[in-house]
Parts: sequence; C-alpha cells; structure tokens
Amino acid sequence: MARSLSLSLSLSLTMTMTKANSVGMSGLGDLDKLLAMLQANAETAGDNSAASINVNNLLDKYTNADTQNALKGYKFRMKDGRTVGYTDYMAEKRLQGRN
Repeated sequence: MARSLSLSLSLSLTMTMTKANSVGMSGLGDLDKLLAMLQANAETAGDNSAASINVNNLLDKYTNADTQNALKGYKFRMKDGRTVGYTDYMAEKRLQGRN
C-alpha cells in the first residue's frame, strides 16, 4: 500500500510543489509538510488522485484572486498590534515559518 501511495502521489508532486512554492513554501521542511498533507488526504479522499487534487486546490485558494478580493476589506491584527491586509498577513506568517 505504501509503495503504491508513494508512486501515484509522486506523479503529481511536481505540480503540488510548484503551487506550494507560489505560497512561499520551499526546502526540505516544507516538503515534509506537503508529503504529510498528501498522506493525510490519501487516507480520507478515496484514492491518491483525489488526495492530490484536494491539496492542490487548497494551495490554489491561498493565491486565488477571489479569495484575495473577498478578504480585501478584512484586517488581520499582528502580535505587535498592527493591522494588515490578507496578502501582507500571509507574507508575514510565511516569514515567521508558518504555513
């Protein structure tokens, strides 16, 4: 089971890694997080292809224009008390090592 899981998910890993890079994920630590997301989704999605699609859709939602437009009027409070917009908030969190 684990071998077939690795093979089928590895076929879509390139696209998943590209999408992850667009939200600021890179390096071995983030690769571990991506693989864990794929593994967790594979257990509940029905098959490995659906798991890959779910993770790719989630990553797409972070950078989607609809998401950014919907959150344009929202402000997020940072620990230092500043309020920032969605894209700045996501960038700050990424710089702090959060996904």
